[in-house]
Order: sequence, then C-alpha cells, then structure tokens
Amino acid sequence: TTIAAFSPLLIVGGVIGSILKDIPIIVICVIVASLIECFLILPGHLQQSLNRGHRHDEGKIRQALDRGFLNFRDHVFKPFVGVILKAPALTLITALTL
Repeated sequence: TTIAAFSPLLIVGGVIGSILKDIPIIVICVIVASLIECFLILPGHLQQSLNRGHRHDEGKIRQALDRGFLNFRDHVFKPFVGVILKAPALTLITALTL
C-alpha cells in the first residue's frame, strides 16, 4: 500500500514533479529491499540461529561482539527501558518536544 501511495508522485509533472521525483523512487526502492530481506534472507538467518544442534566454533571477533552486545543489552538497554516504563508521561513529553 505504501508503494501504491507513493507511485502517483512519479507522474507529477513540472517543477514540483522534478523536485518530488526522487522521494517516491527512494521510498519504493527501500520498501522493495525490505520485502526481499524479510521474505528471502531473514528466514534463512532465523533457521540458522534457531538450529542450536549444529553450532560451529565462533571466532574471537564474533565472541567479542556477542559479549559486547549482551553487555549493552543487560547493563544499558534494559535499565533504560525500565526507566522509560516507569515514567510514561516524561517519555511522551520528551518525544513530543523532539
């Protein structure tokens, strides 16, 4: 539906059309890329990550990245989300002022 909503902007003529032409092209390309990712690439990644029986040795770089991600998740992200959930009004006001 988003592609259908942006497609008419491709046929707008004149000066406005030349200004607006790039916006629908970019939006349509991004949506197509997202659809390709979610229907073709993501299922393979999910299958591989959920298949715990065939785990291979991960390299040191991957292990370090995983440790860093888990550290960020547990010590930064979770406490931040906890604060946000305790103060929904403050979160809403902050979002609206941005």
